[in-house]
Amino acid sequence: MSRATTAPTARADTGLAVRGLTVRFGGLTAVEDVDLHVDDGEVVALIGPNGAGKTTVFNAVCGLVRPARGTVTLDGRPLGPTAGLTRRGVARTLQGLGVFPGLTVLENVVVGVPAGEPRAHERARKELDVLGLGEHAARPVGALPYAERARVALARALVARPRLLLLDEPAGGLGHDDIAALGRVVRDVAARGTAVLLVEHHVDFVMGVSDRVVVLDFGHVIAVGAPQDVQRDPRVEEAYLGVAAAGGAR
Repeated sequence: MSRATTAPTARADTGLAVRGLTVRFGGLTAVEDVDLHVDDGEVVALIGPNGAGKTTVFNAVCGLVRPARGTVTLDGRPLGPTAGLTRRGVARTLQGLGVFPGLTVLENVVVGVPAGEPRAHERARKELDVLGLGEHAARPVGALPYAERARVALARALVARPRLLLLDEPAGGLGHDDIAALGRVVRDVAARGTAVLLVEHHVDFVMGVSDRVVVLDFGHVIAVGAPQDVQRDPRVEEAYLGVAAAGGAR
């Protein structure tokens, strides 16, 4: 998988920008002063140990939780609640896939075509062909193996031709070959100019597909950078492995 060796320079008027994001649930501060950006054609991964705040940030971007402080913008304009995401060119996948098992593969993907768009079925079939699912178009999604259901969910997101794609644990439950194929799809999507933000716990997948990685721990950003740099950061090692930066046990 090829990608740019240097991350694009962030601009205030393009792409996704999260600034000073703070989210509280009652007296608990889930994330505090989180900054991140995703430029057009860039894949940014948000990682961290369990409870680090990844899902909270992701849900704030999607409008599912209300920040106590901070802003979330796309192309310099505030990104509204979930109902307005499609109109702004935002598509997302869900950790639980969210497919309709009783509908066919094609019917599931057609759901992702924005209302009023012409030739919805034609667009859906093309996306299925790209993802190697064309032969399954008439099959009920519930009859497919998990890896293929995951591709259906991805096709449904991509058929909207998003300018921002949000992926929630896309590699979860996939085998090695399926993860490699997913990585190629994500890089192809970015090559179209789409900004991609993914939340993922599969570190090998993240390091292979991302232009930049943002690492959270206890609700704070502890590292940002190219995958190879983040992987060598002692703060990241400490957060994941419980190994003190100096090399001793914590």
